[in-house]
Amino acid sequence: MVPGSRKRKLDASQDLAEVKTKPGFSLRKVLRFFKGEEDSGKDKKKFLFPYWCIYIAYGLAFLSSLVSGLFCCLYGFQFGKEKSEQWLASMMISFWQSVLVIQPVKVFLIAAFFALIIKDPEKEEENDRNAEMGEDEELMQVTT
Repeated sequence: MVPGSRKRKLDASQDLAEVKTKPGFSLRKVLRFFKGEEDSGKDKKKFLFPYWCIYIAYGLAFLSSLVSGLFCCLYGFQFGKEKSEQWLASMMISFWQSVLVIQPVKVFLIAAFFALIIKDPEKEEENDRNAEMGEDEELMQVTT
């Protein structure tokens, strides 16, 4: 036995006990926060913004869209007519390619992934039970 190893083991267990009782962040607290669960034993009210904040949010969204459109128009004037038309055509082609080709392919691949990789355990159980039976056997289920 290495001298001092017993002391290190005690220090490690003490450190672990301190971490468990120490207030602050823990994985469990972070997960509860993102799930929206409240700490047990504490009654906390949900924080809600006043009703008029929605008008400010819509105003900011509209204003940012307007400013973005303004800058696009100003750059278009600076580029000239031919270059602006090419830029606009490339943006439209890119948008429709994304909507009609890329996004459906993504949906199909994600659906195939979930169907093949992540399977329902209950369905697997049924398949296993059916595989264990012989050809001349039937599965009899009792319904009560």
